[in-house]
Amino acid sequence: MKFTDIKYKKIIEKEISYSYEKINEKLIILDTHTKTTENGKTEEKDSYEVYSVSILENFENILKSENKNGIGFDFNGEKQHCYFVMMSNSDYKELYSGKGHITDYVKYFNYKEYSENKDNYKYFLFNYHNYYLFDLDFEIVPLPVHINYMQQLTNKEFDLENVINILKDKKDIHSENKYSDKLKITDIPYYNAEEDSNKQIELWFVPSKEVYSKHIDDRSYVRYLNMLSDTYNLDSAKKEPRD
Repeated sequence: MKFTDIKYKKIIEKEISYSYEKINEKLIILDTHTKTTENGKTEEKDSYEVYSVSILENFENILKSENKNGIGFDFNGEKQHCYFVMMSNSDYKELYSGKGHITDYVKYFNYKEYSENKDNYKYFLFNYHNYYLFDLDFEIVPLPVHINYMQQLTNKEFDLENVINILKDKKDIHSENKYSDKLKITDIPYYNAEEDSNKQIELWFVPSKEVYSKHIDDRSYVRYLNMLSDTYNLDSAKKEPRD
């Protein structure tokens, strides 16, 4: 007996409806309800995503929302491609105590956690490409910056004891030590040390919004040190250049 080829035709029907909840005048939580019927079986799914309010101006955008990535807006002359993220209040406090990198603390929006524990979180827009953090009004949020010998905070450039005297007890300065904010002079790793540059201070600094914004376009390797120097004048601790 010879079997002929049998081709199955899948019948797929999809219905999409939506509702939304405003976060503020710029952002909404979009509940996209998808009902899919395939070969007589029906499945329903709700997807909760955060978008700009402008998405409501075009219904086709809502239909394509499952393929839309993040929230786009202009900042500082560049298009930002951000995601709506959340950070627990305890993680926020730890981040701004200089205990880690922003990517260790932010997580993608989760509607269940949002609806059940809204007050336990802070909410932001985050660009995973350049690590820019924005508030929900699309304003830049300063992040802690890490400074060490790589930014020339060394005994070659500075009297480090004097630097410590200038920075001690400042609330926006945190040591690398997770258990103490007391600044210390430490050795530069031997593979990067030189005879006149073998000591460093390693710290986390939370710049003001004004200082952070001023240097945001600076791509030099000392930009974080420049932020620090703009805030706490370190000129008096600088060593005189050698002939």
